[in-house]
Amino acid sequence: MSDIPATNDISAAEGPPASAGVRRRNRFYKVAVIWLAGWISIILEKIVDLNSVTTGLRVGWSDGMFVSPFLLILTLPLGLLGSRIGSWARWRRYRLWFTFGLPALFLLLEPAVALHGKAFPQARFQRFTGVEFPRDARVERCIIDDGVGPFYDPSFIYELTCSAEETDRLIRELKLRRQENAPGSGEVWSGFDDKRGHVFELRTDSRHTRIWLQCVGT
Repeated sequence: MSDIPATNDISAAEGPPASAGVRRRNRFYKVAVIWLAGWISIILEKIVDLNSVTTGLRVGWSDGMFVSPFLLILTLPLGLLGSRIGSWARWRRYRLWFTFGLPALFLLLEPAVALHGKAFPQARFQRFTGVEFPRDARVERCIIDDGVGPFYDPSFIYELTCSAEETDRLIRELKLRRQENAPGSGEVWSGFDDKRGHVFELRTDSRHTRIWLQCVGT
């Protein structure tokens, strides 16, 4: 009879540490999921901005390796807030949705902004160049490379078709100079914006209706 209480005592003693271990594992898994979601959001943004699945995956993978841990500074408090909201009795069954939902909404902002920039390229174009987007222009391709960190030099490439008058206006307002004896067909123009610290290179066909414009920050 004396052995039975001892067995019960051992079970009781082992119970709380086991449950504490489960809670620690659950917290770890939640942090890991939120961290991975941040990494995925960076990859999605790069796929949209760089206009390429393969390049976006490669750049997003490497950039996310360094950036995603810092995103936890913002996303973990959102996850904690969602968990607290989900602990209320009426919403308890949706606790995980709140825990992961609030960080996910925040992380989707950058890919959403990138998609908006693709759909409406005028704002980004004017922000980079400081001049008005060509009227009635059609964007054939747009590549935005913001890089990682404050010391990265951002760049963009726009391929446009527009009227010759608008091409000439861009050349004039960007204060570009024609590069003589440039390799390849068509014309090559370049210039430097000392206010923004941007280097421009513009290539156009002989009719001035097709533009390839690159801007690189310095």
